Amino acid sequence: MWKSVHRLLGILSVCAGCAAPAVATSIPMGFVSWDITIPGSTGQFDIVNLSGANSSVPDWLVTSSLTLSSLSLTVHFTGGGTTVFGPSYFTPNLDGLSFDGGDIAIGGSNPLPTDATLTGAFSTTSVTVDGLGAVTILPTFSVAILPSVGATLSDGDYAVIQVETTGGGGTTPEPSSLLLVALAAALAMKWSTARRPQPALAQARR
Repeated sequence: MWKSVHRLLGILSVCAGCAAPAVATSIPMGFVSWDITIPGSTGQFDIVNLSGANSSVPDWLVTSSLTLSSLSLTVHFTGGGTTVFGPSYFTPNLDGLSFDGGDIAIGGSNPLPTDATLTGAFSTTSVTVDGLGAVTILPTFSVAILPSVGATLSDGDYAVIQVETTGGGGTTPEPSSLLLVALAAALAMKWSTARRPQPALAQARR
């Protein structure tokens, strides 16, 4: 999860110098990532929910808590295999909004994940967004994780989960590089006790 946080913040920081606001039709509220838990042995898919108490203006704008349900994860593996993981695959995180996935064997002759698609439903279709107020969103989402390098997923590969507005105008400010750094520090403190012991965190700093 740490690697995903840093990589995602790096992508967002590209927009930090943009002066013009963007029309809000898709609003990021979190992400799903593939994280190696034991190199050459196991990995898992984690969901980081950055709405409500986890939101951080101006980068994560959904200030009301938006819980996720009806989760389904379809994973394709090398060799052509496909596995669909239902809601029981995910365990609620200590923050009450995010989820940790179960371990998936990847060592030895076990196949490797080539891509994954997460679908689910939001707890409500009315949310409060900083700068926009109350907006109506679509009730479900679907997001796909694709390899960043090569043909299989690498540690930290992720996809952003977004809420899609059903109409209406409004603008959202672009990310601030200074606040992105502050967000990284806040997330580091928040999940330092929720994740696995220090060795797993050290592996994320490659």
